[in-house]
Formats: sequence, C-alpha cells, structure tokens
Amino acid sequence: MSKFVSFVVLNLLCLLKFALPQATYQCGIRVSLVGRGSQVERGLWPWHVAVFRRQERDEQFKYYCGGTLISERHILTAALCVVDHKDSSSLHVDPYEFQVHLGQYNLSEVSDSVMIRGVTKAYVHPNFQIIENDIAVLVMQLPVKYSDAVIPICLPQNADDVEELVGQRGWITGWRKMENGAISELLRMISLPVISHEKCIQSDWALATILHEHVFCAGKNSGTKPGEGDAGGGIYISYGDRWLLRGIVFVTSENSVYTTFLSVQPYLTWIEDILAKNETRQDFPVNHFTNFVQVFYHKLKANTG
Repeated sequence: MSKFVSFVVLNLLCLLKFALPQATYQCGIRVSLVGRGSQVERGLWPWHVAVFRRQERDEQFKYYCGGTLISERHILTAALCVVDHKDSSSLHVDPYEFQVHLGQYNLSEVSDSVMIRGVTKAYVHPNFQIIENDIAVLVMQLPVKYSDAVIPICLPQNADDVEELVGQRGWITGWRKMENGAISELLRMISLPVISHEKCIQSDWALATILHEHVFCAGKNSGTKPGEGDAGGGIYISYGDRWLLRGIVFVTSENSVYTTFLSVQPYLTWIEDILAKNETRQDFPVNHFTNFVQVFYHKLKANTG
C-alpha cells in the first residue's frame, strides 16, 4: 500500500509542477506594463493573437486577422475573418485553413516566446450576417501554456448598456496596413475613447444602419482609427489592474473618423456555451501535418537565422 501511496503522491507532484505555472497567471493581468508610442513593447498585450490563413495560390500561411485569447484553447475573433472568402454568407468553415500565433510581436520573427497552434474547430455565430453578429470562436488543437507573453484576457460579466461605455478609453492592437500599403511587421497600438451613437452618426450617416444596442463607437476627431489588418482584434479597457475585452473591431468606414465595435457582453452566453463543451483535443490528425511542418520550419529558421 505504501508503494501505491508514493506512486499517487509522485504523480500529484508531477501534475502540480505543470499546473502551477498556469495558475500564476490571471486573466487580464499582464506582466509587462511599459509601452512607447504607437509601437508595442513585447508582452504588453499578451492576449492579442495573430490569425494566419492558408493561401490558395501557394498553400502558405499568411497573416490575415487579429484575435483575442480568452482561454487555454479558445480565441475570439470576427466571423468575417473565418468564413469562406467567396461566400461570406455561408457558415461553413474549414478550420484547417487557419493557424494562430500567440505571443507574436514581429510577424517575420518566431521567437522562443511565440506559440503556434493549429485550429480544429471554428464556431461562427448562427445568426451571422455581413453587418450582424460578426463574431466567431476558434478552438486550438492543443492548449497553450501561459507565460509572460501569452495570457488570456477577461470577459465582461456585468450586463451594462453600451452607452455606459461612453467616455471610457480603450486600446486596439494589430498589424495594420501602413501608409505605404504594407502590413506593419511590428505590432502596433492606438488608444481611442468610446463616443455616443449620436456623435458617431454625425460623422457618417451611413453608420446609422449598423449602430444598435450591440454595437458601440470609438475614435478621435483627428481620424486616428484601426485599419486594414486590425479586423478581428479587440478593444481592451482597463478596470484597475485588470483588462477586459469589451468589443471586436467591427466596421471602419472610410467616410468616418470613427470606428464601430461589436460589444462582447451580449454574446457571453453563446461564448460560455462553447467554452463549456470541453472538446477533447485531437492528437495530430493527418490534416495538421502541414501545420506541423510550418511550425518546425519557422522554429528552425528562427534558431539558425
């Protein structure tokens, strides 16, 4: 019996060894707290995710959208980032088209802090349309191990009205297109205040057709706003030392200096139902062989370059 007890204790200690590092990280609380201007310091936004999509012409993965880590296996993004290119009205998604990079800072550099995962499932909101319910959840093949560079963000729990966000300041991060038309190699960020629906509509009357109780507006008169490449990313608002995901980059109108965001709070029940599924991981299906080769290639290149 003593040997059995020793065996159980040893196994528990082994489990604790791997579980404790996860427990030391809390959602929405980051380790790095310093940023300079619009360029992001490494680890400043540990929940921001780079979503890559396989290109038809060469079968290579290319940066496509942003996303936000909300659990060890789940990423929240926009539905338009994952639906079929040719038929965005179709809810059918091939998850093996996607690869996600966590802890990424430089798009052309895969450092030791970067975790690359394949995607085994993609949930698009069942009532998604082009300007309605633009939200999706990606399920990673394997859970991520939290680190200073990879931490999930917290989801809001209070059922507040989007108008109650007016005046609060949110942060948006992403690898957006620069003035020269090229995607920024380095992760960038902007800070924007949430404004009222009325002020947003005054800047562009076309926005009146998409502003409702699930959508809010943010921006500056200067015209600083998210751009192409930021889609699917979140707007993060600080509440003390904890950060919450309050919205997803929704629509950026060329005629408006402001941007609209889909509020996350009204979709919490749908999101939590997905998180509760606790799907068993898929141990390296054949379809993920290409993902494995990609990860191996990037790591080898980073170590030898």
